[in-house]
Amino acid sequence: MKSPAPIIAEPKERGRHDFRRINDSEKVVRFNDQKPAGFTNRLYRYLSITGTSKPQACAALTSFIEGTERHIELERDPSNRYDRNAIKVIGEWIDCAGDRHVEQLGWIPAAAAKDVAGPHELAAMVECMYRGTSTESPGLKISVWRSCITRNGCKR
Repeated sequence: MKSPAPIIAEPKERGRHDFRRINDSEKVVRFNDQKPAGFTNRLYRYLSITGTSKPQACAALTSFIEGTERHIELERDPSNRYDRNAIKVIGEWIDCAGDRHVEQLGWIPAAAAKDVAGPHELAAMVECMYRGTSTESPGLKISVWRSCITRNGCKR
């Protein structure tokens, strides 16, 4: 396991590096991701994704947290047998061996997925990650953005 992310109190010094705030525990990893280009309407901030305790998602999320060049995308899953509004959280990263991965990390919670149902485009960015422990699964908090649509249907 990597050493804890450094504590960087001054926002201007954080850049696009892993960091922790002064009161964060050692398992917290924050990341200054860039706002998705073309998306101006943030719907959720620090939204916890679900499904991270499942073995495959837990392993993928652990590798994602320890990796570099991290990026997430949202993928609607209308054929999901449990929830037609289901939205997958897909991670892309490079692991410690230098291999690139694209894997599902979890799901947007059902209530939030229902809230953002519709034809508009969605984007997400990483806000905060939590390394797993012997008793807790790793975690991921994201922000969710929606494209703005004008009355005539064109993106703004």
